This record gives sequence, structure tokens and C-alpha cells, in this order.
Amino acid sequence: MKNKKMFDVNPKIKIGPGLLTEIYTDLAKPTAQNAGKTFGGLTKLFAVAFGTTSEILANKLEEKLQSFVLEAEKRIEEIPVDQRTEPSIATGMKLSSNLPKVLGEPLLEDIFLNLLLSTMDKRAAEEYFPSFPEIVASLSPDEAKILKFLGSHQENSVFAMLSIYSRLPNGSQTLAYRNVSMLGQDADCEFPKNSPAYLDNLSRLGLVDLNEEMVVGVESEYSRIMKKFVLVNLSDDNPGPEGYDPKHFDLIKGFIRLSSMGVSFCRACKIFGATGKDSPSVASTIAYKPLVLRG
Repeated sequence: MKNKKMFDVNPKIKIGPGLLTEIYTDLAKPTAQNAGKTFGGLTKLFAVAFGTTSEILANKLEEKLQSFVLEAEKRIEEIPVDQRTEPSIATGMKLSSNLPKVLGEPLLEDIFLNLLLSTMDKRAAEEYFPSFPEIVASLSPDEAKILKFLGSHQENSVFAMLSIYSRLPNGSQTLAYRNVSMLGQDADCEFPKNSPAYLDNLSRLGLVDLNEEMVVGVESEYSRIMKKFVLVNLSDDNPGPEGYDPKHFDLIKGFIRLSSMGVSFCRACKIFGATGKDSPSVASTIAYKPLVLRG
């Protein structure tokens, strides 16, 4: 008799297709009574894959998974019965495989839960893209905060950004500051100085557009960036980026905005209109009103 096909996850372990089917079935129809059964399989797999010393961590994962399912069950009840639908098998598999990657991060969990609910609501079906579960799993908490901040504004809002090129004595230029903005501070990121890298990742995921095109009417925003990040009086202990000359440089004024994919992502994940401690202040709301592109 032929053996059933097995899925390789770790050289030491094998998973049969039955477990994967079970994970999908229970995720698509979350209930408290089957949470332990479904997610128990995942946490046991986690413990085996990383060793018996990870049993405590696996138990924490189990608790997070069960908590997520209970919350999902309550939220599903808010969807009108005539608007409910089951996600496809492919969608269920993507959701189940990426869910553990966001557990323990409240904002990412909330975004993922909203995405899950969108797959079960006929009214939100057109906003869902198959890549969205992987995108949520690829976000850091700070990147999620930036998305939440962007999503708290109008869909067509643009946000000031600067790149600084230092002019060298030989006539060439070197890039000293790239994709610098106030989003890290305004979104209350834990590590705001990493915002240029966060923007690179959000751009890589197709969620934001980074444009080196000047906008008019927001010189105060460009000045705010300059005062916060660009060094003018260098000290010995803070010489600035390599090759940077504070007296000879060129400014490239640009802007950041949600891409078309980013708008759909924010809609599917219910990010637009977000409120809370990450929401912009009144001053930021005024500063980030829709900008006018220079013609």
C-alpha cells in the first residue's frame, strides 16, 4: 500500500495532509470547543520543531491562539447572517499558516483579525487580495503603526519626505539621508529613526508609493523634517553620515502616499478611520492635509 504524501517542515518531523485540512476547517469555523484541538496541533508542531525547551513558549502560543479564536467568534457574530460566507480553501490555508506569525503583537493581531473577517463578509470580498495574509505577517509593529497613521487620513493624502545629497569636492554627490519623514514620530513608533527602512519595506510590499516629486504649500513640513534630522552644526561625537557636508548639499523634496494596493489593504484590514493613541494630533492633521503637486 502506498504511503500518503507528507509535507516536509523540518527534517525530523512530517505532517500529514489531514492536519492541514483540520487547521483550515476550524479556522474557517472558529469555536471555543475546537480551538484547543486545532491549535494544539500547531503548538505541538512548534515544540517538536524547536525542541522540548520550547514547551513553555508553545503553551503561550496556544493561549494566544485560543484568545484570538474566541475574539474572532464574537466578531463574526457582528456580520449579518445573509452577508456571511466561508473563505476558500486556498484563503483558509494562507490565513492559518500566517496567523501564528502575528500573535503576541496586539496591533498586528487586530489587523489580521479584521482581514480574517473580511474574507467572511460578502461586502468586503472585493477588497481582499490573496497576498494580504503574507503582507500582515511581514510587517513589524512599527510598520503597522505607520500604516495605521496613514490610514487615519483621507485616502489621497500625501506626506512630506526628504532625501539629502551631499556635494563632494570632485563634483560628484553622495546620498546622505534617504526617505526621511516625520512619520516615525507622528505614528508613535518605538524606533522612529528606523522609519526610512520601514518605508522601504512598505514600498517593497506594494503598500506605499515613495515619490521624489515636490509638493507645494507645505514648506513647514519640509522645515520640520530638516530641523529634526538634518545636522547643520556637526560635533566630534556626531559627524553625520559618511561623506556628508552640512554646508554643501542638495535637497530632494518628495512625498509618501498609500498605493492603490495600500488603499485596498487598509480597507480590507479596517485601518481607515483608526483612532487611539496613534492617531494624529490636530496640528498633524492640519499639516498633513492633501497636498498639491507642482505642475
